[in-house]
This record gives sequence, C-alpha cells and structure tokens, in this order.
Amino acid sequence: SDYKNNAVQLEKDSTKKNKKTKDKQISKQRTGQKTPSAGNVGKLSYKEKKEFESLEQEIVGLETKKGELINKLNDGSGNHEELMDWSLEIEQLTSRIEEKEYRWLELSERA
Repeated sequence: SDYKNNAVQLEKDSTKKNKKTKDKQISKQRTGQKTPSAGNVGKLSYKEKKEFESLEQEIVGLETKKGELINKLNDGSGNHEELMDWSLEIEQLTSRIEEKEYRWLELSERA
C-alpha cells in the first residue's frame, strides 16, 4: 500500500514539474521569446515537416502506454519484481515523452 502511494506521488510530482517546464516554454513561445535551443529559425525542411506530423501521434501512443502501466501499478496485481519493472518503464516512458514534447515545441516554433 505504501509502495503504491509512493509511486503515485512520484508520478504526480513528476507530472507537475513537467507541466511547469512546458508551461514556461509555451508562455515564451506566445510572447515571442526564444527557448534556449531555438537556434534554427526559418521554414521546416521536408524531413522536419514529416517528423513534426508524426511526433503528436508518437506522444499520444507513449502516453497511452504510460497510462496503462500506471493503472497496472495502481492495481497492485503483480509481484514485487513486476511492480519495480513497471515503475522503471514508466520513468523511461516519461523521459521519452518529455524529449518528444520538447522536439515538437522546437519544430512548432519554426513552423
């Protein structure tokens, strides 16, 4: 029970932190300020356009998978090893989602 509560709290804390960072970046985008890595200003190349179009779908897929794992973790139906594996996978998915969101933001500034 404590393990589940800790995992849920860690997820909430991570989500709040990510939201604050993303909100700051979006706020800067709206006010016209550049984010640190927005060095390449101009039109997107063909490859970047394709990447930009696919990023949203990839993010949704990763978030869906993450949600499924969180539900499994919250159910507590697995053994200790499975719970640890799911928790680790959630961390990895969170990191991948952050990377893809950041890249999406970079490309959207130039689009």
